[in-house]
Amino acid sequence: MNNELDLKPEYGIQYEIGTKWELFDARLLMTAAVFDITLENITISETLAVPTGSFTDITTQGGEQKHRGFELGAQGQISQNWFVTSSMMYLDAEYQTGDEREGNTPIDAPEWSANIWTRYEITDNFAMNFGAVYVGDRFANTDNTISKDDYIRFDLGAAYTMNIMNKDVSVRANIKNVFDTDYIEGGEYNMVTVGQERNISLAAEIKF
Repeated sequence: MNNELDLKPEYGIQYEIGTKWELFDARLLMTAAVFDITLENITISETLAVPTGSFTDITTQGGEQKHRGFELGAQGQISQNWFVTSSMMYLDAEYQTGDEREGNTPIDAPEWSANIWTRYEITDNFAMNFGAVYVGDRFANTDNTISKDDYIRFDLGAAYTMNIMNKDVSVRANIKNVFDTDYIEGGEYNMVTVGQERNISLAAEIKF
């Protein structure tokens, strides 16, 4: 409950410095950024010293949540038919609340995360793509006593384009979580989101 408190909206202040490079005749684009984000008026659930009826906690506001880190990215063309894009992020997140959470890491704020995607055009009409997502271990509670393991998920896809009755028709197939990896995607310790098991989807698009 919030005991009829007039809670203020959360807001953030962000500072970021970035740079870009084009290499190998613009076939490779690299980016880098350093950021500092402060979230203010964050909501905090506190345990009541004296429970009120069936309520044992109260929602209040106080302190800040800091996010500092850097992000690196690269995308380019390895060959005439092969394209790759990737990114990596380091994150140092912590509460600055002046209470027992001081210095702890917020829920679902991994220190390291990364992804890479590649597309290979086998012919002018047929292409394959493959990707991998990495998310580091994360805490599942604000006390930082319960954590969720890191995971790597692999995805696979293919696309075929053809001409039917002078209409461009594209057929795409995607497999998410190719190796059917078990992982926890996010959420608090008492209400987590379980990562989707292997999933196959098929879509068709016709351009008039």
